[in-house]
Amino acid sequence: INGEREHGITWHLMTEAVDEGNILIQKRFPVAEDETSLSLNAKCYEVALTSFADLVEVLTKGEVKGQQATAPATLYAKNKRPEAACILDCQQSAEQINALVRGLEFGPYTNPLGLPKLYLGEEIIITTRAEILSSSSEIEAGRVVAVTEDSVTLTTATHDIKFSGLQTLNGQAL
Repeated sequence: INGEREHGITWHLMTEAVDEGNILIQKRFPVAEDETSLSLNAKCYEVALTSFADLVEVLTKGEVKGQQATAPATLYAKNKRPEAACILDCQQSAEQINALVRGLEFGPYTNPLGLPKLYLGEEIIITTRAEILSSSSEIEAGRVVAVTEDSVTLTTATHDIKFSGLQTLNGQAL
């Protein structure tokens, strides 16, 4: 959602304070251009599993000399959710909108943040996918430029963006 280019997992000692235990193993990896929360979580589990043997070795050898995290951490509290109940703002760039839609994609798992929504005049609908188009309509951002059986295309501050996976607020497919 914030455009981070790198993510990672950390095995660390637990303390009473959040994220203040000594770091034992830390693995970082790039965030792909088309990453979603679902795919990013899957990568975290994969990296954690592949690094678990290294963690066991460190612990077995008694080499627990982990370093204390010194850089200020960015904490995203579970109650910190996107503004405006996740209604997409077409005054933003297509890239920002697409990042928010991907960041709110948790697949079949519980979504603790909210669903991306489009405000279309008198109606609010949910969208689950966004595709940035190469076109850039020469009209005001937030205008509908195309509607198909399964998508709606709107203008943004930069490029047109096609939304699909459309649903009512009750979760019925449109």
